[in-house]
Amino acid sequence: MASPAAGGNDLESRSMRMFLQSMPKKGFVCLFLMFGVVFTACVVAGILGPPITDSQCPTEPNSGGECVPVDFTRMNAAWIGNITNLDKLNQQLYLVMSVELPPDHGGGKWENVTIWQRSYGHRVDPNDPSKIDTTDAVPRGAHNYTIECPPGGGACANITLVHFPFIAFTNYTIMITVPETNGAPLEQVKFNFVFRDHKFTLFELWFRFAFLLLTFVAIIVFAHKLRHYRWTDWQVEQKWTAFILFGLMAANNPFFPLEILVASWFPVFLDQVLMVTFLCMLLLFWLIMFDGVRKDAVQRSLLKFYLPKVFLVAMIWVVQLTVFAWQEIHLLQNPQYDELRDDPNFLVMMVTMLVLLVVYLFWMVYVVARACLESKTYPLLGVRIRFFGLFTLAVIVTLVGGLLFAAFGPVHNNAAEFLAEIALLNLYVYVLAFVYLPAKTSFVARTARAGADKIGMVAFEDEGDDSLEEIDH
Repeated sequence: MASPAAGGNDLESRSMRMFLQSMPKKGFVCLFLMFGVVFTACVVAGILGPPITDSQCPTEPNSGGECVPVDFTRMNAAWIGNITNLDKLNQQLYLVMSVELPPDHGGGKWENVTIWQRSYGHRVDPNDPSKIDTTDAVPRGAHNYTIECPPGGGACANITLVHFPFIAFTNYTIMITVPETNGAPLEQVKFNFVFRDHKFTLFELWFRFAFLLLTFVAIIVFAHKLRHYRWTDWQVEQKWTAFILFGLMAANNPFFPLEILVASWFPVFLDQVLMVTFLCMLLLFWLIMFDGVRKDAVQRSLLKFYLPKVFLVAMIWVVQLTVFAWQEIHLLQNPQYDELRDDPNFLVMMVTMLVLLVVYLFWMVYVVARACLESKTYPLLGVRIRFFGLFTLAVIVTLVGGLLFAAFGPVHNNAAEFLAEIALLNLYVYVLAFVYLPAKTSFVARTARAGADKIGMVAFEDEGDDSLEEIDH
């Protein structure tokens, strides 16, 4: 029989030994070096890649190719703009209005400026270009806007007047009128069509497909390496890494081409659902890992261990999707929709989200502190917790830093924003899948135990496990 000391260390001695626990220090250095090199290569590829959006300013025949401003202070002034040769690869279309001021203007803020707009979509028959089918893309309607201009002249804050979330027509015509300016300085108004760049769409398609294929290969390899082991023999890391691998495949979105091919809001919503689901799976994964790695299967009961965590993360998932759907529905009706300004009830959703995230953060701090305290007792457990904790923290800091740089940094409209995020999440899961593969000693020990069971021998104790590992080495 095992000694009491060995019984206290049962979680380590009885569990499957992973590659993480047998990897030398040089192996860790090479692994993280490879991770850094591949991630840096993806960022560089994004920087050198195409811009996310392109713009086009409608011009007049005698304007010399320059945007001609419109003076809406004149009676019956109107702007009519056309954009042609769009296709599915452009994905989305915006009409952005910019107001320019003279250098000596004092700036100001003008509210409730009513702007009327009407949009037509034109389909050209590919067999007969003279046949054009014209449809109301957006019926005539008006919205009130707020125009904010800084002092000292220059340009006012841009205003998005029209947003088409998918391209349903090859050509568009948009008419803008401002019956009453309410004192706003609308003497120099320019308009720009903004749409997704063709090259970026192809860039996004290829990289999404590449990561989707790599994730599929990772799932096959992970399942192949663990095929000799019963599910009950898997470590908690291995069980949840398998779970996260399937979530990652969903986040890479095998249905992404539908966003380009289908003129509907559903593929866009599906993409958001899959990404939010994966991020919530990561939140659940982190919470279970830090709390479950120090417990055996008996202690990880469904009601006391899993259910509270699943309930909290499910609440976060529901609120996130509700917020996204709320925003998208209103933005389709009014591209200048501001949640906090136009809908006070939206504040309730944001406060709910904040409270749930604070609860999650405090729970995470608690389980991390408990895991760190117990890791000092069991050396192998300490290796697992330190690796997972430090690696996850580094990835989170990198991800948050990248998002802040994308929002406030000097570089915008660059493919690096997209590629860095998707590469970081994929590489993070790939590294976890690699280090959580079973070590060779685990297969030797399992084979020996299976043979002992067949001939009626008593299962090996802790000393037997150590001997097997020494023989393997």
